[in-house]
Amino acid sequence: MSYPLLKFIGALLLTAAGLYTGVLTAGENKRRIEAMRSLCTALDLLRGELATRSCGLPELLRIVAGKSQGDAKLFFCALSASMTSLGEEAFSAIWENACDALKLPPEFLEILSGIGAALGRFDLSLQLTALDTALSELRSILQNAEERYPDQRRVSLALPAAVSALLAILLL
Repeated sequence: MSYPLLKFIGALLLTAAGLYTGVLTAGENKRRIEAMRSLCTALDLLRGELATRSCGLPELLRIVAGKSQGDAKLFFCALSASMTSLGEEAFSAIWENACDALKLPPEFLEILSGIGAALGRFDLSLQLTALDTALSELRSILQNAEERYPDQRRVSLALPAAVSALLAILLL
């Protein structure tokens, strides 16, 4: 193979790598939004079940895990599975450990982890108030992420492609 042909193949590979990086980044941003949306829906469900059922947290978490989807299902299944250590570990610590496994924006995770401190500790009205407050804040974060997504997607796709194209031009 000739040297100019190798340079051309290298330039194509650089450009393809840039495009691939952009697609991965945009996909990850979309996945985060979907995860936040599924968690807000599941927390709505948790609130409704908490308000209408008189059962313990382990059963409540099983119910929500069974009715949830996506990352929320994984989150509540992990919580439900961890409830065997409830006597040895505080519920808030179990909740926080499940939150640590999520790859979401820090401000979303901070509010989500705070929910575990209220559940099961106070009377029902205070728990429901804490859930309502947290859900309102989580929905606000989700809405901001959804509004920013189109611009982030364009940047996520264009920036790596432009950088890799520039490097490809320099290579040629």
